[in-house]
Order: sequence, then structure tokens, then C-alpha cells
Amino acid sequence: MSENTPETRPAGAVKTLVVEDVAFSFRWAPPGKFTMGSPETELERNLNEILRDVTFESGFWILATPVTQRQFMLTQKRNPAAFCSTGSFRRRVVGLDTSDFPIENVSWDAAKTYCLKTSQKLRKSKEPFYFDLPTDEEWEYACRAGTSTPFFWGDAWSPDKANCDGQYPYGPKAPSVDFNAVRLERPTPVGSYPPNAWGIYDMHGNISEWVADWYPAYEDCPEMFAQEREDGISEESLAEDFPRETCRIYRGGSWYDSPWFARSAQRGVTINSLKGWDIGFRVVLRDAAPSK
Repeated sequence: MSENTPETRPAGAVKTLVVEDVAFSFRWAPPGKFTMGSPETELERNLNEILRDVTFESGFWILATPVTQRQFMLTQKRNPAAFCSTGSFRRRVVGLDTSDFPIENVSWDAAKTYCLKTSQKLRKSKEPFYFDLPTDEEWEYACRAGTSTPFFWGDAWSPDKANCDGQYPYGPKAPSVDFNAVRLERPTPVGSYPPNAWGIYDMHGNISEWVADWYPAYEDCPEMFAQEREDGISEESLAEDFPRETCRIYRGGSWYDSPWFARSAQRGVTINSLKGWDIGFRVVLRDAAPSK
């Protein structure tokens, strides 16, 4: 077996692609196993964080940061971000260059369109890859990077580790509220906080991230909706509110969210057409089929 094959490539190995002078830096998530979800003892756990073992027979390349405004503008004429000089929250970024802020205010549909258009540019440059959204399992595997705690660094949120709303701390001994805590009220440039063991940044906080998967339709996976049933929502309402192929999963929490929402296992869900100023995305690199 030769050196640096997919089987022997070290976790966190780097691959850089340049698309029309814009660089994309990927990190290697190696083949392996992990336990997805959270134990019942985890603070603020949701019932849709069901524990299950996941195996990756093959590794994959994942973007080291969320897609930035600079990277997103490869396929756009106008920047849709709320946190830019023309955005709805422009007063919060006066005087700042937001090119390296994560893109936000984009729907799941827009994220998929971006992957398609950027992949077309890759084909033109003869690169044997295409961009895609990570699956729910890929995202959490890359986020954890071999850990099993709520955050890759441990059990408690820390303001020097991730950009979240620090007024609501998280951890075994954390107070319920701290009105003097750090609260930036905006994203920060990607990579502003330490990476995990695989060199991947911003998996906790800064911006939530769309993943590829549908949230299971109620009739497909009723156990996923135990929390809603526990809250007294009728099964008829659940079937109507979570129809097939309309709800998508997003992960990681954001600058706007309390730290508990940025836990590795936390899974948010909303309609695929939503544009949120706290939701963006990152991409994975997949092998393209050979040209005929």
C-alpha cells in the first residue's frame, strides 16, 4: 500500500483547491466509527439525538470552515448576507471587511444550487471532484473528531472556544444566566476560534450549517418526534408539520444561539426554503464520475 492513500492518510490532512482564484481548504476525515447522538445524561439533550453507531468505510474531505462570503460570491452577482455592507445587519459590521465572514441568509435550496454551480466550475478546470453538502452523519463525525463530549474540547462551553450567546452558559456547574457574559451579536471571520483535532473550524457556534438530509417524515420515523409528542402535539399535527421532503437538518449552533444549541449532537430542523441570518453551510468534496 503506497503512502498517503485514503486508507493511510492522517486525520486532518490538507487539500486545497483554487476556483477562479478563490481558495478552498479541506481537511481529511478518515475512515472510522463513532457513536452519533447523545446519552440521556447530557444536559439539554433533545429526544431526537438518538444514540447509534455509525461506520465510515471510506474517509472524506470536508471544508475546514463554513463557506465564506468571498467563496459564495463565485456564483452570485449580489451578496445575500445580512452581515455585509449592503445587508440588513450592516450597522453591526460597519468598517469591517466581511469577505471572510461565513455566508448566511441562504436557504438549503440556495446552498445546493451553489454546490452545483461551483462543481460546474471545477469540471471546467478539469478537477475530478464535485461539491456537496455533508450528510448528517458526516457532519457530526467531523465535528466530534474522535470525541464524545458535548463540545470537542469538553463538557462546558467556553467563550474563547466558540461564538455563541454567552448570556446562557452551558456546563455541569454553569449558572442559568449571566448578563455580563460575552455576546457579540454577529458572526466572526471563519477560523477565529481554535480548530478541533482534525483542523476543522467553527463546528460549534458562529453559524449554523445546513446538511444534506431530510428530517425524516413523521410516518417514516415516529421515534424522532418523541419530544413533540411529549409536549402534547397530536400525531395528526406532527404528520402535517413534518411532511416528507420539506424539512432539512441544520447543525452546530450560531452566534445567536445559546451554547447548548451548539453541542455536537444537537440537530435543528426547518423548511428547506428558509433564509436565516444565522444559518449557512460548508461543503464536502466528492469524487466525480469519469467523463465519457
